[in-house]
Amino acid sequence: MKGFACVVLMLFTALANAQTVEWINQYPGYGPSGARDIAVDNAGNVYVAGWGAYPDRSRDFLTIKYDDSGDTIWVRYYDGGANFYDDIYALAINDMGNVYVTGRSIASGNHYDIATIKYNSAGVEQWVARYAGAYGDDDEAYDIAVDDSGYVYVTGFTYSLSTGSDWITIKYDDAGDTVWTARYDDPDNSSDVPNALALDDAGNVYVTGYAYAGTEWFNITTIKYDAAGIEDWVASYNGLLSSADDKAYDIKWHGGYIYVTGQSENTNYDADYLTIKYNSLGDTVWTARYDGPGGSDDEALALAVGDDGNVYVTGESFGLNTNNDYATIKYTNAGVLEWTSRFNGTDSLADEANAIAVDDLGNVYVTGRSYASEPYTPEFDYLTVKYDASGNEQWNSRYDGTGHTQDEAHAITVDNVGYVYITGESIGTTSYEDVVTIKYATTGIEEEAGYTIQDVGYRLAVAPNPFHYQTKIRFTIPDTGCMIEEANQDISGSVGGTSEYQKPGLTIYDATGRLVKQWNYPAMRISDHISWDGTDGYARKLPSGVYFVKLEIADYQETRQLLLIR
Repeated sequence: MKGFACVVLMLFTALANAQTVEWINQYPGYGPSGARDIAVDNAGNVYVAGWGAYPDRSRDFLTIKYDDSGDTIWVRYYDGGANFYDDIYALAINDMGNVYVTGRSIASGNHYDIATIKYNSAGVEQWVARYAGAYGDDDEAYDIAVDDSGYVYVTGFTYSLSTGSDWITIKYDDAGDTVWTARYDDPDNSSDVPNALALDDAGNVYVTGYAYAGTEWFNITTIKYDAAGIEDWVASYNGLLSSADDKAYDIKWHGGYIYVTGQSENTNYDADYLTIKYNSLGDTVWTARYDGPGGSDDEALALAVGDDGNVYVTGESFGLNTNNDYATIKYTNAGVLEWTSRFNGTDSLADEANAIAVDDLGNVYVTGRSYASEPYTPEFDYLTVKYDASGNEQWNSRYDGTGHTQDEAHAITVDNVGYVYITGESIGTTSYEDVVTIKYATTGIEEEAGYTIQDVGYRLAVAPNPFHYQTKIRFTIPDTGCMIEEANQDISGSVGGTSEYQKPGLTIYDATGRLVKQWNYPAMRISDHISWDGTDGYARKLPSGVYFVKLEIADYQETRQLLLIR
């Protein structure tokens, strides 16, 4: 019987961070449906908003409230009157449990209006405010906020034949009556689009997006309105080239400063991440540019600011032979790059982050979509990543919907006790998109202390996770010349053999700690992964639930959690 003859490289105490799926709610509705925004209140109730098909109508506003266990409390649909397309793009809540949504809605004909709705905590509609521009063309809202006094602010665009799309920002009172509207059109009367807004403690409003700068190019444009809707200043950013596109997608206010992020073309006409910090007068404090290693387009889509003023951005960035990756960056409040973390999915194909959140400890969470070619038809999955305050990846979780085709997470939030919530759309078994919302609890699972590590290259990954039919358990085991003899399996939970080093290579346990499946080391030398179909050692289907896979080579152990959904 052969044991190990390996050089010991290091000793450490292993701490495996993991995420627990608290619940998954798949809302199928009456047909295709999807979510664009999410919020959670202090009681743990979760609110998502987007769009959904309704009988005898094309597509309506869809707003859902779940309790902290993931059970549906209420669902509300809204049709603008034309039985045509109505879409929510943004959601906000206040401390009273009121819910506010905004987007685009067709009342008659074939042109959109801005529609904003207030529901109380019981889901009872309080008011609907519609804005139809003077020229009877399309009007759409992309962001919403509510202040402590109950005033509601939305921003979007309004279109006319003479000036193209202009910015429109509206303030409503608590009864839904219009307090003021503010319109912005670039000097050339061309197309301008705002994407996001933020409020400060004094009732000032900040809006960012892009505005036409001549010869078909755009500048990042940020506007401050005072509480009365009077334009205070306009800040325009024209990047490294005057004849190039610069666009902003997100904005935050923190501690008297305004932060925006988006994209700016470099001298090669490739887009880079571009993040700007302004002071309260609209003066630029600093700018930070990020050009990914692939030397192609990089686009920052989301921004968060921590309590300490540190700034976090994420989006999609072209990698070196990896296509688009998640690229998440932390800047200090002085604009100094602290770390950059990139996530490349299992197939080195498209990975695109849409949203970011930061908790009170400085942990960072991003979500979006990640391409996977196996084990089903090539598809996008939800993909959520947690980084610690130093930018080290703590875990990633992939969700492949029951239809095993296209899934994309659009929004993420984290509550004050560390639970993480994501939502988006996922194609189910009906071949329609469903609203799928997931709640994670982040836990640190402390393993035994004092492991002897033969090589720092050992690694264990599982995807898709959660899974329905089959998942791949991938592992990296450097060729050290060591080997393990095959162990006899006793499915009751014990492993035969007498050698101190005679351990199975890969084992799966249920939530009670019972051994249900194992593969020994010789089988693992054939490939870099093992596929598991959710059966035990006797090929019997296991029930839905939480399982744990453990990689165990000599005195090295690594554990990952799996969620099987039947």
